[in-house]
Amino acid sequence: MSDNDKSRAASFESYAADCLDREARLTPLFAKPSFARYARRMTGVVLSLIEKLLRSHIRVEAGNVPQDGPVLFVANHFTRFETFILPWLIDRHLGRNVHSLAHYKLFSGLFGDYLRSIGALSTRHPDIKQRIVSDLLTGRHDWLIYPEGSMIKNKKLWEKGKFRIDSPARTGSPHTGSAVLALQVLMYSELYRHAREQGDQASVELLQRKFRLGPHAPRPGGEAEAGSAARAARGDLPPGLSIVPINITYYPMRPGMNLLYRLARTLIKKMPAVLAEELTIEGNFLLKETDINVYFGKPLDLSRYLELVRPALRRMEVGDQTTLNALLEALKHRVTSRLMSEIYSRLTINFDHLFCAGLRALKRDRVPEDDFHAALYLAARTLQARGSRRIHHTLGPKLLDLVSDRPCQQLDSMRGLAISAGVLSRRDGYYQVDQVALNRRHGFHDVRLKNPVQVLANELEPLRDGVHAVRASVNQPHAHVRERVAAELVAEDLAEYQADRVACATSALLKDDQVGRPFFLHTPGSQVGIVLSHGYLASPGEVRELANHLHRVGFSVYGVRLKGHGTAPEQLATVTVADWERSFARAYAVVKHSCRHVILGGFSAGGLLALLEAARGAGPVGGVFAINPSYQLADRASCVVPVVERWNRALRAVHLRVGRLDSVANAPAFADTNYTRNWLNGILELERLIERTGEAAPRVTVPTLVIQADKDPVVKPDGARRLYELIPAENKQLVQMAFNRHVIIRGEGAQVVHERVEEFVRVLAADLTHRYPMRMHVVEKDTSAAGGGAA
Repeated sequence: MSDNDKSRAASFESYAADCLDREARLTPLFAKPSFARYARRMTGVVLSLIEKLLRSHIRVEAGNVPQDGPVLFVANHFTRFETFILPWLIDRHLGRNVHSLAHYKLFSGLFGDYLRSIGALSTRHPDIKQRIVSDLLTGRHDWLIYPEGSMIKNKKLWEKGKFRIDSPARTGSPHTGSAVLALQVLMYSELYRHAREQGDQASVELLQRKFRLGPHAPRPGGEAEAGSAARAARGDLPPGLSIVPINITYYPMRPGMNLLYRLARTLIKKMPAVLAEELTIEGNFLLKETDINVYFGKPLDLSRYLELVRPALRRMEVGDQTTLNALLEALKHRVTSRLMSEIYSRLTINFDHLFCAGLRALKRDRVPEDDFHAALYLAARTLQARGSRRIHHTLGPKLLDLVSDRPCQQLDSMRGLAISAGVLSRRDGYYQVDQVALNRRHGFHDVRLKNPVQVLANELEPLRDGVHAVRASVNQPHAHVRERVAAELVAEDLAEYQADRVACATSALLKDDQVGRPFFLHTPGSQVGIVLSHGYLASPGEVRELANHLHRVGFSVYGVRLKGHGTAPEQLATVTVADWERSFARAYAVVKHSCRHVILGGFSAGGLLALLEAARGAGPVGGVFAINPSYQLADRASCVVPVVERWNRALRAVHLRVGRLDSVANAPAFADTNYTRNWLNGILELERLIERTGEAAPRVTVPTLVIQADKDPVVKPDGARRLYELIPAENKQLVQMAFNRHVIIRGEGAQVVHERVEEFVRVLAADLTHRYPMRMHVVEKDTSAAGGGAA
C-alpha cells in the first residue's frame, strides 16, 4: 500500500470513528421519531416563512406514493438544500419518516447535528449501506438517496444515447449504489422468506441477526416506530419495497446577489469560491421568486428483475456472498439506467429549456428572431399535444405573447441571461449565436455562473422527444415555420371555440355554429392581411359580409371570435378584457405569420381592440380602422353597472341568489349574430376596455380610419370624435356617414361602408408594398459541422 493510500485509509478510519462516537452520544435524543419529525417541521416553518415573504413557490404532486410498506425515494440532485427540503416535503405531504444521505463534508459542528436530527447520514458513514438495507428490509425507515452519487451542477447526464455522469466525483456511467441497495433489499427479502418457508432455522437466524429481526430487533421507542418494531420483533417482513422516483425542477435559474450571499460575505472574510457560487445560484432559488416543482412519480416495479434471479437465489446458501455479488453485478446497470430514466423523464419542461436547447440545436449561427420564436412555440405545442411530458406554466397560454409581438417576460429574462453569458447577440432582427461560447467547457463549480445556457440545455437532453421537437422546429425553412405557426394558431382558436361551445351546449340561447365560428379567408400569396373583429354581444358572423368583400378584392382576412362571444350569453359572466385581448392577439399572430403586412380593424368594441393593438407599435402593422367604436355608450344605465356588479359579487360570496341581477334583456337588430341577453359582468369589462383604449390611443401612430354613423343610437358619435382627437397619427381620417342605426356593416347601405374601408386598405397596401418591396429570405450557411449543432 502506498503512503497516499495509507494516509487516505487513516483519514477515513478517523472520520468513521468520529461519526460513530458522535452518533452514539446523540442517539438517545435523535433516535426518537418524534424528534426527527419536530426537526423537519421546524425546517418547514422556516421554509414556509421564506416562501411567504419572498414569493417563492413550492409545488408538490405526490399522488402516486403507496400507503403501506417501505419506500426508497430516488431523486435528482442539483442543489445543497435538497438535503433538507426533500425530507421536509416528504414528511409534510406524505407523513413518512424518511432518512437521507448527505455529503460527508456537511457533517461538522451544529449543522452536522441538525442533519443527523432530521435523519440524514454521511456518505462516509461506515455502516451506511448495511443501515439502509436493514431499514428498508424491515420497514423501520424510508430512505431518500440520489442515484447520481453527487450533485450534478452542470446537469450533464446524457451522452451518445445513454446516461453518463460528468462531475469531479465521477466521470462515466452513473453510480450504481442506489440500484444495488434496492436489489439487495429484494434479494434478501426473497432469501429470508424462502428460508422461513423451508424451515431453514440456521439461515433465518443468520438473516435476523444481520438485519435485526426477531429477537435481535430494536425495542419500541428507540429508533423504530411502534408498528414496525412489533412486526420486526415477530420476525415478519413488511409489504414489498416501493421505489418512488422524484424530480425536482427549478424555474428560473438566475445567478445573482441575494440575502444569503451578502450575509455570508459579512461573516466570512475569505469565502471559498465554491460556497460563493452555491449561494449565488441556490440562494436565489430560495430567496427569489422561483417555482420549485417536485413530482413524485409512479412506483417502479422491479419484480421482473427478481424473477430473473429467483431460481439462483433459491439454490444458493444464505451466506454465499460471491453468488449474490454476481447476481447484483448482472442487474445493477440495467436497474440504474431505469432509475435515471424514471427520474429525469419527470422533468417539468419550461421555456428556458426550449430556448437553450434551441440555441444548441441550430445548424446555423444566425437566425431571424421571429423564426426562432415561432419554432419554440411549435416545439412547445408539439410536446403538449403528445401529453407525455410535464409542462411548466411558462409554456401555457401566455406563450402566445412570443408570437404575437407582445411583451413576453420569460423571453426577455432568458434572452438577457444568454446575452450576458456571451452566447447570444442581437442585430437587425436576427439572433447571432456563438456556438463556440455555448459549447465551451467550464469548471464544474463555475459552469452555472459562466454558462447557464449550457446547463439548461443539458437538463433537457435525457428527454429525447423534447430535444427532437426543438431540433426539428428550429431548423425548418422560413416559409415552412410561418405556415406551421399560422396553422397551429388557427387550430387553437377553433379548439377553444369548440370547447366553449360544448360547455354551454344545453343553453337555449346557443348561437348557430357557422355564425359563432372564427374564420380565416386566406388568399395565398397576398402581401397584406386584415384582422377584423366583431363588437360586444356579437359573433364573427357580424363582420362576415365585410370580410367577404375585402377577401374578394384580394386581401386575406381573419374574423376574430372574442372570448365569451359566438356561443351563449352565459359565458359573458366570467369573461375579462384580457380574454378579449388574447383573442385578438391570436388572430393578429395568424395574419402576421401568413402575410408580410397587417392591417387591424374592427366594429364597435372590436374597433377599440384594434386601436389597442395598434398602440403596441408592432412592426408588421401598417394601419388600423374602427367602425362605430364604442368609446362612449349612449345608454346612461351603464353607469350604474359597476355598483350593481359589486352588489352581485357580495351576494355570490355568501351564496345568495335572491337580490342578484346578473343579466338584462337585449334587443339586437340582428338576432342571428347577437345575444338577446346582456351579462352585467360583460358590460363592466366593456367599460374597462373603453378606459384602456383611451389610455392607449395617444400611442397610435399608424394610418388610422374612424367611421362613425351620425345618428348611432348605441354609441355617441361625439365619442368617436373624442377618440379621433386622442390619436396623434399624421395620417388619420374621421368619416361620418348618414345612418340611424349602430350595425352599419350589415343590411341596407352597408356596401358604402365596405367600399370606404376597401379604399383605405387599398391605399395602405399600395404604399406598404412600395416602401417595403419583396426580398428573398436568405438561408444562412449550415455551420453545425464547425463546432455548433445539436448534441
